[in-house]
Amino acid sequence: MSYRASYSMVTHAEGGVTDAQLAALEARAFGAYDGVIASDSRFIPWYRARPGMDPGGCQAALLTDGTLVASVFLTSISLVVGREALLAAAIDTVMTHPDHRGRGLASALMERTHQAARSRGADLMVLYTAAGSDPQRLYERLGYRVCATLAYWVGAVPHPSPVQPVSPTGAEALAAQPDGFRVYTDADRAWHRAGPAPRRWFVDPACDGGRPLSVCYATAPVRLAGSVRPVSVTCDATAFTDGPELRRLLLRAPGPDVLWLLDEADGPRSRLLASAGLRVVAREVEMILPLTGAARQALARSAGPWYPISESIIGV
Repeated sequence: MSYRASYSMVTHAEGGVTDAQLAALEARAFGAYDGVIASDSRFIPWYRARPGMDPGGCQAALLTDGTLVASVFLTSISLVVGREALLAAAIDTVMTHPDHRGRGLASALMERTHQAARSRGADLMVLYTAAGSDPQRLYERLGYRVCATLAYWVGAVPHPSPVQPVSPTGAEALAAQPDGFRVYTDADRAWHRAGPAPRRWFVDPACDGGRPLSVCYATAPVRLAGSVRPVSVTCDATAFTDGPELRRLLLRAPGPDVLWLLDEADGPRSRLLASAGLRVVAREVEMILPLTGAARQALARSAGPWYPISESIIGV
């Protein structure tokens, strides 16, 4: 008899999956996982309120007594690929209870998620996972391809100074839209402001002939190298072009440490981060599964480097 016959595969809406069930499963599945926020009681309710997250598309595996043993989140987002905004289905928080791994639950839930995404008109699937991990190999078997390897650069903030945050609308106007850029709505911005680690936007005006820069930081407890510590996660920033511009952006971080996510294909900026004293402590891969011809054509135009979606990678 197949292992799967012992489980009910349902959507979160059909199974009445609760915040408490998800929090308990997350604690068991990701208890020692580097690179994610150390969540508290506020995190799961807030994350499930993410604009575009669909309880009718999120998937769950339940035991006969209703115990949740595996889960996948599905969120519809607008994602820039090949200079075109496409409807993407973002896969988040693929988790299985340790006692129920190796039974095909994640594969079964992912296939159900793909069906839900297709029924909602998605052009592509997008997800992040630890580089070289068993989950990466699973997703490759399901047809996903790696489009970027993202490095976690961490280091001390150089003499942080108090700066007043600004409206996100003004700051976002300065941001470029490379491949992987998430197109945010007013609802997305309101959701971030209400989160356990709300984003704070800053603008460094042009000075001494330089150009204006924008940056957004979210200070949160993140698990890195086996321990949890507060870091200022760079969520969105103007693409810096030299050391002085990077320093101007780093000076806006609340501190004490900053975490910068960067595509390893971006060699020049990687070298600048290293010269500023940051070091790589972890890596994730961004993976794409095209569902339509439009997505395949956009991926063929893509040149990278790719822009990381921090709420999908870390949870801020």
